[in-house]
Amino acid sequence: MKTIIAVFLLLSLCLSVGCSSNTAVSDGTTDADTTVADTTVSDETTDVVTDLPENKFEMREDQVYAADLIKDADTVSVAFIGGSLTECGINTNSMFPGWPNTSRKWVNDVLNYFVTGSVNGSKQIRNVNAVNLALGGTGSDYGSARFLQHLGDFAPDILFFEFSCNDHYWGADNASLYLEYIIRRCLEFDKIPVIVVLHAPVPWEESSDGFALYQAGVAEKNKVAEHYGIKTIDIYDYMKRQHAASGSELSLLDYIGAMGYYFMKDGEYDVHPSNEGYAMFSGAFFETLEADYDGTMAKIKFADVYNTDKKEFVDSRMNYKKLTDESISYEGDWKYYTMESPFITDDYDIDFDEYALESRLAFPDGMYQVVNCPGASFTVTTSASAISLTYLSSIKGLNSTVYLVNSDGSNGEVIGTLNQYSKYDTVNYMSKWFEIPDNGEEQHTVRIVIDDPTEERYVFKMGHIIERFDKK
Repeated sequence: MKTIIAVFLLLSLCLSVGCSSNTAVSDGTTDADTTVADTTVSDETTDVVTDLPENKFEMREDQVYAADLIKDADTVSVAFIGGSLTECGINTNSMFPGWPNTSRKWVNDVLNYFVTGSVNGSKQIRNVNAVNLALGGTGSDYGSARFLQHLGDFAPDILFFEFSCNDHYWGADNASLYLEYIIRRCLEFDKIPVIVVLHAPVPWEESSDGFALYQAGVAEKNKVAEHYGIKTIDIYDYMKRQHAASGSELSLLDYIGAMGYYFMKDGEYDVHPSNEGYAMFSGAFFETLEADYDGTMAKIKFADVYNTDKKEFVDSRMNYKKLTDESISYEGDWKYYTMESPFITDDYDIDFDEYALESRLAFPDGMYQVVNCPGASFTVTTSASAISLTYLSSIKGLNSTVYLVNSDGSNGEVIGTLNQYSKYDTVNYMSKWFEIPDNGEEQHTVRIVIDDPTEERYVFKMGHIIERFDKK
């Protein structure tokens, strides 16, 4: 089995904000700030889906394309998934002093377009239902892992996909891999949505290593999008063209600073835009849709897998396993807590980061924590091909070793290690995949053993487990 490791290093800037809101239907006004999207995510979990698609991958007779329905529809359903650049597009972030208070919400600008925007010269006055699944600080690895569960029964006509900024951390190949995973899941829906891939800009020097990684990821995603006939919108390119058209003699970074597109932090630009910066997001979308509406609202092509060496992955299924699942058992002094019942240990000067639980998408079922407890471990029984841990890291975080458990209950083969140490006390939404050896058994038991605490390392905080079922 090929090993797929998606190591996600989280921006401390992108600590997640809760995605809560109320159901809303636009009233048809043209004020972009008055449309409110439904960002409610059901607390109910969907059934585990382990049935995999047949080898023949083509449109079924019972499927329809949303692209065929949108123009004449009275109501358009729109979903968003991405990082904080999309999450912040609809939240004011008042909880976070120093974060942009984005009263100009690009997400709502987009929604209002479908209410009153010009489509092929005619005005559309209709309702829009929306769900914002964006979660700050996450990349498309975690986005793909949670996509089906968090989308739930919401059947979008249009899906906006934005992860390019956060995806730059861990490689272009993986960036295209997770995008393709979501595309292929959408091709299995009864109503196949339009997908628009949005490349949010980063205010970095083009000579920097980080910018090179960002651009490499953008290029790979563009190849996948083209493979499936999907439109991409490059906001960075749009911003460069705005700069060129201005005739300004300032460099691009100096220009966007002068225009107030981004906030400054410690002498560097924050990747989170100001209100004026978010106007660039909206502007790029409007320009693209007006220039090529049909191309933007195109039907996804049924195509062979692009990432051919990872075919079993892109056609896999993923499932959340709650911490309270009966297949998981705990050894050691584990404390379970939620926002209603937090666990705080003043003796160690640590507490549970309230923002983590307020992000309902991240830890909807609370967390388990162990502090300074030698021998702490937990086991999980699974039929999955691989599992991944979702946890809250800390500067005092403990590492752990992942074992395949023998039939007699003893620790067997080491299948991975987890470094739960971060420079910041932040959420690591997805650590890496621990591949489970295929020895012909239907069920496997995996044990995660927490390292013995040291003077500086004594905290382990766990959110949930993600199972991956590969297509054989």
